[in-house]
Amino acid sequence: MSVSVALDQLMQWWKMMDRPGAGGLPKLAKLALRELGKLATAAPSESVWSKAGFILNNRRNRLSPKHLNSIIFLGSYLRNQFKKK
Repeated sequence: MSVSVALDQLMQWWKMMDRPGAGGLPKLAKLALRELGKLATAAPSESVWSKAGFILNNRRNRLSPKHLNSIIFLGSYLRNQFKKK
């Protein structure tokens, strides 16, 4: 079974749990559907690669993978903090 088939089946199950009168968990179903939808896209990984390419260039070519990861993580954290305000 491929990952996309398993994800489709999982999303169908949560959609069933979101229906009125299904005896499901509507709040949890909404959360699950929102988060599972994020897994199906390649946009987050493409965004990380783009940021890594911007940070790691000819002038900054000695950054270790650990430091590069830390810079990307901190940038993401700060962007999320400013979005909340």
